[in-house]
Amino acid sequence: MKLYRSLIYREWKLTRRHYVIRLIMALLLAVLMFIPLYSGSRGEADADPDSVLVLFSSILAASTAILASSDNDMYKKDLLSGWKTYSHVLPVTANNKAAVSTFFKLAGFLAGALIISVYIIMLDSKMALHMINLYLISFALAFLASMVSQFIQYMATDKKTLQILRTVGFVAAMAIFILIDSVFSRSKAGTVLRNSDEILESPEHENIFSNSFYLVMDKLGMIGLTVICIAVIAGLFCAHYKISEKFFGRREP
Repeated sequence: MKLYRSLIYREWKLTRRHYVIRLIMALLLAVLMFIPLYSGSRGEADADPDSVLVLFSSILAASTAILASSDNDMYKKDLLSGWKTYSHVLPVTANNKAAVSTFFKLAGFLAGALIISVYIIMLDSKMALHMINLYLISFALAFLASMVSQFIQYMATDKKTLQILRTVGFVAAMAIFILIDSVFSRSKAGTVLRNSDEILESPEHENIFSNSFYLVMDKLGMIGLTVICIAVIAGLFCAHYKISEKFFGRREP
């Protein structure tokens, strides 16, 4: 356990700026999303409160997920400092490195989930399950894109190739987002979400919190969607660990 504590402490010291900045951004966003909803409930508002709540909650859930899943650039620091090569002569295995890397990804996921949970509790939101599911979906997609970009960078062995592969990784991550968005936009779920404003105004769907998202996942239900999302994210964490282990075990020729 001392080895893991040392590796965790080392990575935290080198990447804490990354996590602190993103934590501050997520908290500021949560405050910005909370204040108008809280104060708006006491005053006169032109906008439909339900529409505003849907919009703000969705923005917060998706943005927090993206911040929580972002890469901390630890591989870049290790490669440029020479620690990546030096670590091969240390009693640190690829398994240890992969476990610590996955631990920080998991910590980011839990931190984002905590922020969303506090927001839901403070707002006493009827959007609770919607926000949780949207956070899980957004995290899964952002995590997948981050993994692709990260693992492409893992193939770099020097500063020059790292710069090239970082660009390639970014393009690949964007391509995944575009592909998923293209597929989703043509699905029934995408059609319903694009027409959420009409659903809000429709008399037969007066309460969006009990109808619109159920229309998207009418065969699964909200709880079913949550379970599926958690299972997918757990699979992504396992994949991250196994692929990281393979890359960390690779030595330069």
